[in-house]
Amino acid sequence: MGEQLTHARSLVEAYLYLKVTPCSVCKSGSLEASPPERDDDAARVRVVATCRNCGASEAYRVPARGAVPRVDPISAAGQISDTQKPSRILDVAQWVTLSGVMLEEASATPDRQEARWLRRRSGQCLEEALKFYEADNDLPSAASFFHEQTRQSFRDNPEKFTRQRLLDLRARLPLLDGDPSQKGKRRRWWEVWKK
Repeated sequence: MGEQLTHARSLVEAYLYLKVTPCSVCKSGSLEASPPERDDDAARVRVVATCRNCGASEAYRVPARGAVPRVDPISAAGQISDTQKPSRILDVAQWVTLSGVMLEEASATPDRQEARWLRRRSGQCLEEALKFYEADNDLPSAASFFHEQTRQSFRDNPEKFTRQRLLDLRARLPLLDGDPSQKGKRRRWWEVWKK
């Protein structure tokens, strides 16, 4: 399982992967990732994921790409990816799930700034999901789903994965400062009062 994280495009993406990946031992517990530690290889960092259910731990070597200015990379300002290529470790359904998880966490936190970061990260997850869509298709291809469980989710509820639905959800979320995909879409301070 650890080898898959060598394809992570950033440390943030690796942490998000661990957030939606069940424990490899008990198959049901969620993983809690440690802060990144230096590895023998300067191009990698080491992250230990511990199951909240059974306590099993597994170490992952992750490419040290993407700046992580805060202890919690999931809610940090770091980009998930600086490329338009889709993820190789998270499929379209997992990105949609992560977006929902981030919104739930945002509504549960009393810290307004943290809630805003989580809503921004939720929007980024939707942008990552949209990278799986070809220009002329409203639904992602079958190859956009990496696991039988996510393929079944698509077969059961294809309407959850329409491009327009994801675009509509994304439009309701705040932009992340410095996000190149959002360049030119940010309103200036004086435009806040325009109807």
